[in-house]
Amino acid sequence: VRERELGTFMHDRSERSEITAPLTAPADLDGDSRESALIVIAGREIGKRYPLPPGEYVMGRSTEAGVTIDDPSISRKHARLLISQDGCIIEDLGSSNGTELNDAKIDVVPLRDGDIVRVGNTVLKFLGVGTAENAYHDEIYRITTTDGLTSVYNRRYLLDQIERELTRALRYGRDLSLLMFDVDEFKHLNDTYGHVMGDAVLQELAERIEGSLRRADIFGRYGGEEFCVVVPEVALEGALILAEKVRARVADQPFVVGGVTMHVTVSIGVADIEGYRESASSIPGDLRSWAPDPEQFIKVADAHLYAAKDAGRNRVSG
Repeated sequence: VRERELGTFMHDRSERSEITAPLTAPADLDGDSRESALIVIAGREIGKRYPLPPGEYVMGRSTEAGVTIDDPSISRKHARLLISQDGCIIEDLGSSNGTELNDAKIDVVPLRDGDIVRVGNTVLKFLGVGTAENAYHDEIYRITTTDGLTSVYNRRYLLDQIERELTRALRYGRDLSLLMFDVDEFKHLNDTYGHVMGDAVLQELAERIEGSLRRADIFGRYGGEEFCVVVPEVALEGALILAEKVRARVADQPFVVGGVTMHVTVSIGVADIEGYRESASSIPGDLRSWAPDPEQFIKVADAHLYAAKDAGRNRVSG
C-alpha cells in the first residue's frame, strides 16, 4: 500500500512544478497543529518540535539543513522530507547509518500520522495535519519553552540553546554572538508605577525587540528584567549593529501603558565566541575546546552590560 501511495505521490509531483519552498528551515519552531510536525521523542533535544509547512527540507546536523538536529551520529545531509497537500514522503540521502521508519531501514517512503523515524541516535514522531496529538504536543512545547509573562523563550530553553550554539560554534569554527540587556532603572519604574505596570512594560519591550530580530536569532528572558538574544553565525561587529538597532527601537518611542507615557531605555552587553574562548581559557581545567558553558558566555556579555551601565546607561558595549 505504501509503495502505491508513493508511486501516486511521485507521479503527481512530476506532472507539476517542483515544490517551490527552498531547502531552508521551517517558518519557526512554534508552529501550530494545522501543519505537519516532527517531535523528538528520544535523543538530545527530547520534546523539540519541528513544524513542517508544505515544502522540501533536508534533515541533518548541518547548520544549513532545513531540519537541523544536534546529534553527531547523524550525517550532515541525512534525509529529505517532501511535504505537500497530497502527502508527505521521507527519503534517505545515502546517510552513513541509514534512516529508519518504524524500525525498518528505508530508501524513500510515504509518512503517515504516528510514524516513528530514527536518524542516528535521534528518534522522532511524525504528526499529521490537524490531529489532536499534534495540537497537544504544540501546547506542551509552548508551555515548557516560553516565558509566561512575555511569551519569549524561558530561561531553561534559553540556556539549552546557548549550549547548543556554543557546541556548534566551537566544533565547526562558526561565528556566534550573545546580547544581554536589561531595563535601565527598572526598580525605580516598579516603585513609581507598581509591578503591574512594570510587567506591562516588559511585555511591550519583548514585542518591540522581536521585530528587530532575524528568524534564526533566539530571544529569551533570563530573569526579572534581563533578556538575552543568541545570534548564530554573526561575529562581534554585526552583533554590535544589531544591539544598537535593539537599543534604538526601545528608546526612540515612548511606552504608553495604562494611559501613562514613560521613557524606557535598555543597556546592552555584547559578547562573541572569541571573547568566550578568552574567558574560558583563564578558568582552571580545559574549557577551551569541547566543554561549552552557557553561564560563562552570559558572564562575558554581562560584564559588557555593566560597562554600558557605568558609561551612563542607554548604551551598547562589546
